[in-house]
Amino acid sequence: MGKDDAVIIQEAICLGLNPAVDVTYRIGTLVHGEAQRVPHVREQAGGKATNVARVVQQLGERAHLIAALGGPTGKQFAADLATGGPRLTVVATTRHTRRTVTIVEDDGTATALNEAGAAIPPAEWRAVHDSLDEVLAAASAG
Repeated sequence: MGKDDAVIIQEAICLGLNPAVDVTYRIGTLVHGEAQRVPHVREQAGGKATNVARVVQQLGERAHLIAALGGPTGKQFAADLATGGPRLTVVATTRHTRRTVTIVEDDGTATALNEAGAAIPPAEWRAVHDSLDEVLAAASAG
């Protein structure tokens, strides 16, 4: 492919095996070891694949996210994307979708607390593969 050849993206497919609900707390100054009130809270679906899909969408292109989701946080994640996010295919999992918490101070300092994601159980990998195969087959047919 030469430097003048154009690449046309019909749809970016993003695979999120360890998605999260991102919780951002905005506060004046974080004081270690003390209880503090949080005046501003924002929660949204996140994780690397989700963030890539959102950027693709913001650039005016179509994005399709395949995400392994489970538990109440997984339902919250899916509900968030249902209101204007990238197209979503949910792969149901028995593990709970993780959360991340970022504390952002008025001076811009950010402290992130990222839960470790549990591994996808071996018995659930087939569903991940099947969902990916279905999305890829639909994309190539379209």
